[in-house]
Amino acid sequence: LTIGTIDSLCSSIVPQLICKYHQYHPHVSVSITTDTIEGLLKMLKNNDIDFAYLVDKQLLDTDWLKIYQFKEEVAFVASCHHPICKMKQPTIQDILAYPIILTEKDASYRRLLEEKLHEDHLEIKPFIQSKNTDLLLELLKLDQYISFLPKYILENDLKNKKIIQINIPDYQIDVYRQLLCHKNKWLSHEMKSFFQLIKENH
Repeated sequence: LTIGTIDSLCSSIVPQLICKYHQYHPHVSVSITTDTIEGLLKMLKNNDIDFAYLVDKQLLDTDWLKIYQFKEEVAFVASCHHPICKMKQPTIQDILAYPIILTEKDASYRRLLEEKLHEDHLEIKPFIQSKNTDLLLELLKLDQYISFLPKYILENDLKNKKIIQINIPDYQIDVYRQLLCHKNKWLSHEMKSFFQLIKENH
């Protein structure tokens, strides 16, 4: 079973899925690779991976079979000790006044954020950019930075209120967690079992 995914899913959701899958199918060897959205779709087209598990705007292409889709919210976030958390109604200008840390430029949700900022004649210049979302989470906890990340990455920290969501009404951006395979892909029993596991554990 060959899975292509993005870094944020690989470090947050995929480990639990793989663990559960292994319990049901201990004989199946699983290979996981990470790449950009464009890279994953190219690998899918070339049959280098069985399916792609990614987060982006809704992808509609006759070449792909969409097995699963789940809406996700992306939000500005900061440590509960960050000064912006003391503001009653922060604005996007308030956000941009602080050091920002973001995923790399070709990440889907960063691209959507920059498109929205461009519409408002604004620009974001991150202090740090990295595809490693674990690094961004650790930096957030240093109380100096603001980031823009999918909430599935932050689930535990949001629950225990170590990380706070900063609500900017005009910048509530939704993306979609999607599982794609090539329309001509033959789906084995083991593949279908993994698909079902994702649907049951969203």
